[in-house]
Amino acid sequence: MQTLKSANEAESVLSNYQVQPPPTRTGACAVIISSHDRSLCTTLRAAEMFTPSHLSSPEIASLLSGAKYFYIEGYFLTHGIVSALEVAKAASSRGRTVVLNLSAPFIPQFFKVQLEELLPHVDILIGNESEAGAYAEAIGMGVSRSLSCYHCYRYTSNRID
Repeated sequence: MQTLKSANEAESVLSNYQVQPPPTRTGACAVIISSHDRSLCTTLRAAEMFTPSHLSSPEIASLLSGAKYFYIEGYFLTHGIVSALEVAKAASSRGRTVVLNLSAPFIPQFFKVQLEELLPHVDILIGNESEAGAYAEAIGMGVSRSLSCYHCYRYTSNRID
């Protein structure tokens, strides 16, 4: 944890974590890279135990009210949308930038309802080709249609020029 905090501080990134008590372990990810392809195997562990009450603590509320940018990774949707939606709605209503990373093809495949609820509050959607294709399939767009115009097709946001 200290390495992550130090790296964030070196880049002037304010962060605060909800740390779970032992013996809970942090998440882990194994990566295999071959040429231009990659494969990931992830376990979320402690991240799956995040509680919405963490957001209402005075220290976290202060950080949230002062932040300009919010990044939400798609894996967060696997264990509930309450916190992500609370952050995204509050940030969006204050004109802040909300970024969502699809994270993996299974997110749009199995968590489409959560994505649909969160996306109206998202300014920037990040996804690689397979994640974008999985989302296009999930919403019935098909993968043959160009995905580059999806944001224009589905949602509009005038907050980012």
